[in-house]
Amino acid sequence: VQEVDVRHGSRISLAYDPASERYIDTFHNIPIEKRRKRLRFNLQQKIKQVTTSAFLPDGVTDNYFQFIKWRIIQRYINANVHVFGTQSLLMGLGIQNKSSLGLSAALNWVL
Repeated sequence: VQEVDVRHGSRISLAYDPASERYIDTFHNIPIEKRRKRLRFNLQQKIKQVTTSAFLPDGVTDNYFQFIKWRIIQRYINANVHVFGTQSLLMGLGIQNKSSLGLSAALNWVL
């Protein structure tokens, strides 16, 4: 038997206690270390489920994650190369001050 919190979607296992003639929460009778371990595991599983459903479309193959990983790395390097290229262009035009890196990043963002 489980108690279900409808607003938060959580479930708590209940066990019948004949002495009090009530259902009691079995989670709070577990030692604190086991509870922490269980909560940590449940949190990790929830984060994994949410991030997987948010970033990976349904029905893709297993190698899609590898493709996305390399695509993200490629985009990061490409953005840095563009900033350095714009900074070099500004230096070639004679704009050489300490804020030229910020200016080149801003120009790449606008363009």
